[in-house]
Amino acid sequence: MRPATPFADLPARNGGADPRPARPGSRRGALAPFHAVLKDLGAGRPCQKTETSSDADGQNRTRTRPKDILISDPNCQHEQKIAKPNLPRSKNNPSGKRNDPDIDWPKYAEGRKSEGRNYIEWMGKIADFIRKLLDIPKGKRDRRVSAVLVAILKSEEKLSYWGLVKHFAKHPGDLERCELDRPYSKSWYHLRISQTDDFILHEIIGWMAGDAAARGTKIVDSTGFSISRYRDWHNAKYGTISVKQFAKLHIVHALGGMVCAAAVTPGKANDSPYLREMLTRMPRGSGDMLADSQYGGVKNCQAVRDSGRRAVIDPRTDYKIEGEDARAEMLRFLEEHPGTFRKLLRKRNNVESVFSSMKERFGGVVRAVKTKTQTVELLSTCTHHNMTFA
Repeated sequence: MRPATPFADLPARNGGADPRPARPGSRRGALAPFHAVLKDLGAGRPCQKTETSSDADGQNRTRTRPKDILISDPNCQHEQKIAKPNLPRSKNNPSGKRNDPDIDWPKYAEGRKSEGRNYIEWMGKIADFIRKLLDIPKGKRDRRVSAVLVAILKSEEKLSYWGLVKHFAKHPGDLERCELDRPYSKSWYHLRISQTDDFILHEIIGWMAGDAAARGTKIVDSTGFSISRYRDWHNAKYGTISVKQFAKLHIVHALGGMVCAAAVTPGKANDSPYLREMLTRMPRGSGDMLADSQYGGVKNCQAVRDSGRRAVIDPRTDYKIEGEDARAEMLRFLEEHPGTFRKLLRKRNNVESVFSSMKERFGGVVRAVKTKTQTVELLSTCTHHNMTFA
């Protein structure tokens, strides 16, 4: 028998009397610090899950395997996952188990009811706002109002015409909510959506943003939505496929989650001019305007300063401090306070979370074919996104 070692109190390895120290550079030696951290978490051991199965002889075999580490639970009790109420049941249950016990379904159902109540409330508010905007008497039905409400419903559910007809048959309350007597023909549907005025949707987005559009930090960026199936914007952005297969959505986003202004362009359009266009739809306010180097032109910096905000735009290496214009003022701020400037600029990554949540919830594909209806669909997506944060 080998002499006792300092590791004699640990479990035996490979059936031996005691484990030997791991060789330098071995996998077991590399994972030793990680195992030590796991031992200190919670009750000192991972949460266990017991599984029972039958072998070829019909005998039940029970095995225990580690599950998740529950840092917040020292007693190592079972903890259910929290399902996202803004996603359908199928996307919250990738395992495919019926009524998966690992997911808190009652809480998910309550969240879905809350989402539904929020949707019903905002559809009524939006209808009243459009009537006020277009000077339509209160309570009177108008096809311009119903067209916008149908476009918002379509963007939420990603419905084609026949999908919309089936949705109205299954949910007759949404037919009344969109102020329709019955599902109309396919030609009516496409005609009304194509005739929807962009101005109405832009006004709705700004109205829903409210005070968030006037105060606080704003972030400007753009992303692409495919106009053909199964295309990824990342591949188009870095040259693998053509950007002509995309419609580009530009947004001004508040850190609280609201979209304050938006613009839709073809995928090959330059980003820079649309910052000035979106600023004209926002009230004069205060705070910082964060953006990448695509928006670093002198005209953009001047437009940001005229709106009462401070431009914090990632500068290019060839920018020089010349004159007293708005970009020179921004570069002097960078030169005097580089740490503060870079710290503010790092918040720009928050807008990627907004794009990710939009594409996860509404999809990264635009169903519409014509440029006009693509604009209506993407602006309706922004409107429905604001419902979650309003």
